[in-house]
Amino acid sequence: GLVPADLLVREFGQAQIDELESVFEVADILPLAPLQEGLLFHAAYEDESSDLYATQLDLTLAGAVDVERFRAAVQSVLYRRPQLSARFVYKQFTRPVQVVLKAPEVPWRFVDLAGVSESERELRLRELAGEDRAACGDLDRESPFRASLLRVAPGRYRFVVTMHHIVVDGWSLPILLAEIFLAYRGESMVAPVPYRNYLAWLADQDAAASNTLWRNKFKGFETPTIIDPLGVDAVAERSSSERLSRSFSVSESMTLALDSLVRQLDSTMSTVLQAAWSRVLSVM
Repeated sequence: GLVPADLLVREFGQAQIDELESVFEVADILPLAPLQEGLLFHAAYEDESSDLYATQLDLTLAGAVDVERFRAAVQSVLYRRPQLSARFVYKQFTRPVQVVLKAPEVPWRFVDLAGVSESERELRLRELAGEDRAACGDLDRESPFRASLLRVAPGRYRFVVTMHHIVVDGWSLPILLAEIFLAYRGESMVAPVPYRNYLAWLADQDAAASNTLWRNKFKGFETPTIIDPLGVDAVAERSSSERLSRSFSVSESMTLALDSLVRQLDSTMSTVLQAAWSRVLSVM
């Protein structure tokens, strides 16, 4: 079994390790990245069945699919990246941890719906999708990554991947899908960089120095910039629970230009727009 010297979680002693090893087949016990801690906080204090961070991707596949081979391809990606099936344990410890399993198994199911009516098929699809989303919200007991392959007609399938944002982000998703289909085709792939490496690097950063730097950057900033077309008085009169929203559309040419900029910066549309908004606030 593991001993404290094996871990990146410096606060863990042998008693805590033994407790986890009595429940799981443990390969590693890892700390959480800061974003993971935030996501776990929301998951812990919200209804598991309505976790907004449990997302689904629904792909339509056309043609012949070898079901067992496809399942093996999905499983092979989990072997490559076992953190996808980590359990996030937090209730009994002062600091949450993610438990990486020795032999993670992807929760998988194949359902043949080709022989049912369209209305019944759509109802069953929604039920299955809801079950997977609910299971993904149970982070300390269930896998945050699961997959279903549904045959909806001869030569037509729906591949539904359900994952919690705590283990997969927007940048990771295309990589994950590419690896599944590469594995299905039997193509070789380079060995991935272990997620543990990133967490080890993160643990070595000087948090105190970063804290000091950003406190100095924001020194003198005491009040927020209030943006409201109705004015400050209207803001004071309106209930704190009320919110205003404004919608507008941009031209196709502007959309293409923004998309080009995002690709050039190797960023995301959300990040670029938030940067533009922060620039507007900075000059007001």
